[in-house]
Amino acid sequence: MRNLPSPGEGERNHTVFKTVCTMKDLGLSMAKVFEILEDHPSVTGTPPLCEENVEEFNATVRSAYKNGQLQPGIHAIDEEERNKAAEGFHVAEAEGQDASRGVAGNRRRFTRWAEERDRPPPPWLIRGILPKVALAGMYAPGGHYKSFIGLDMLLAIASGASEWGGQKISDPGAPVVYVAGEGSAAPRIRAWETVRGLSGNVGDNFVTYHGLDIMDDGQLAGFRDDLESLHKLWGRGPAIIGFDTLARAAPGQDENSAKDMGLFVQKVDALKAWANTCILLVHHTPKASNEWRGSSAVWNALDVGLEVRKKGTNHATLRLSRTKDGPEGKAWKIALKGVETGKAIDGEAETSLVVEHIEPATKTDSTANAEAVRIENQARMRDISVNELRAEIATAILEATAPEYEIGYGELLNQMQAGNPKANRSATSEWLRSVVRKGEVQADHPLAKFVCSFKPLTFRRVEG
Repeated sequence: MRNLPSPGEGERNHTVFKTVCTMKDLGLSMAKVFEILEDHPSVTGTPPLCEENVEEFNATVRSAYKNGQLQPGIHAIDEEERNKAAEGFHVAEAEGQDASRGVAGNRRRFTRWAEERDRPPPPWLIRGILPKVALAGMYAPGGHYKSFIGLDMLLAIASGASEWGGQKISDPGAPVVYVAGEGSAAPRIRAWETVRGLSGNVGDNFVTYHGLDIMDDGQLAGFRDDLESLHKLWGRGPAIIGFDTLARAAPGQDENSAKDMGLFVQKVDALKAWANTCILLVHHTPKASNEWRGSSAVWNALDVGLEVRKKGTNHATLRLSRTKDGPEGKAWKIALKGVETGKAIDGEAETSLVVEHIEPATKTDSTANAEAVRIENQARMRDISVNELRAEIATAILEATAPEYEIGYGELLNQMQAGNPKANRSATSEWLRSVVRKGEVQADHPLAKFVCSFKPLTFRRVEG
C-alpha cells in the first residue's frame, strides 16, 4: 500500500473497491480493512473518500467484501511475510483483536448527524430525472418507443448536450456504455446522427456491448475487465450504463421469482457501486397492465422509475413514476419521426425512428394523461375479469341446457349472472352477442358445441 498512488476525485470509489478486494483476498477481515484505510486516508483518494463521504466509503467497502469475485484468504500469505510487508502500517496484529474492541464486521455502522448535516445532496446526472449514482428503470409495453427514448437520453449525455427534455445534464460529453440485448443499435444511432448531426463526442464516448448475461459470473467478470480497459482509454468510468432490456441481461431468470430477481438486484447494485455510475434498465410491462413486469424485488430497488406510454403514431409521454428523493408525476411529451440513415439493405434504404422533439407536459396534459391511465386500467381489469370467467360461463351454459333444448338470450344471461355474480353484466352480454353474431368460438372451447338457431340470440345444444 505504500506505493499506491492517491486516486483523484473521479476515481476514488473504483480504486477503493479494487484495494479492498485485494485485502479481502489476502484474508483480512472487514474490520481490519476499515482500520487500515482510515489510518491511511490518502489511499482512499484526494480528498480522502473516507473523510469527505463516510457513507459512500462505507458502502464501497461493504460492496467489495460482499461482491468480490474471490473467497477471503485465497491469496493469503504466511504470518512472517505479512508482518514484513506491513512494517510501519500497524496491520500485523492478530485478527482476534478485532473482537476485543467490540467490533464485528463493519467498524462504522453509525454516523453522527453532525457529520451528515452539512453534506450536500447527491448530485444529478440529468437534473430532476437521473441521479449520478442510481438504479433507474424505464418501462412500457412492447412497441411504445421506450428503447428509442432511452437511447436518445444516453446519446444526449455522450454527445455533450447541455440538457435533455429541458433538464440540465451535469456531465455533458461523458462516456456511456449501452448493452444492446435486442440486436444492433446501429440503425437507430445512425438515424440519431442524421437528425442531430455527426458527433465526434458520440463517436468517441458511446460504446455498445453485446451478449452480456449479468447473472453469469464469468461474463460479468469479463464485462468488468472491459470497463477497466475503457477506464484507461477515457481516464474515467462511464457516467451511465444502459441495459436494453432487463430480460436480455438476465436470460433464463424467472422475472416473477423474488429469489431470482433479488439476486439480479444484488449483481446490478454491486456493478453500480463498483463503477460509481448510474444504471438504466429498459423493461416491459405485462400485456394487461402498465405496471413494472415481474417480481417487485427490482421495482422496490429502483431509485427512479420512468413510465413510457404511446400516444398515437410516433408520439409518447414519459412520466416520472417513481423517485426516492423528490416529487413524482413530472411528465414530458415526446415526438418521434422516421428517417432514412443513408445506408441501404439489399438496395432498400435503411430507416429508423428517432426522437425529434421533447417538451415538458403541462399540468393539463398530465391530468388528462392520468385520467386516460385510469380509464385504460379499468377497461383492462374488466377484460381480465371477463376472460377469467369465460370458462365458468361456458360451463354454466352446458349445465343449463339439455339436448335439443333452446334457451333465450335474456334467460341465459340471467342464469349466468346468477351463477357468476362477480361477472360484469354488460361485458358478459357484449361477449355473448359477439359469440352469437360473429361465431367467435375456438374449436376446442366448450361453446363449440353450441350453434346459433334461426331465431336470433338463441342457443341450442347439438349432440356430437
